[in-house]
Amino acid sequence: MPRVARLQSGKYVVHVINHGNDRMTIFADESDYTAVERVIAETMEQKPMHLRAYYLIPNHWHVVLRPRENSRWTASVNTP
Repeated sequence: MPRVARLQSGKYVVHVINHGNDRMTIFADESDYTAVERVIAETMEQKPMHLRAYYLIPNHWHVVLRPRENSRWTASVNTP
């Protein structure tokens, strides 16, 4: 069951994580990493954030950011 969507006020730094089911690999090769970086960049153009750090691992990823205003940034990144 998905978590309840939360709006971020822009006052706090947020740690976002997403992972594959049962630790399955979600990044098979370099093109997968590049695609996720492109999606993050495109989402930041639409919903500006202060991106502090991100870390892409074969079976999950982490993003540390601070929204500039109320936003549903995570939903934008996770929606195909």
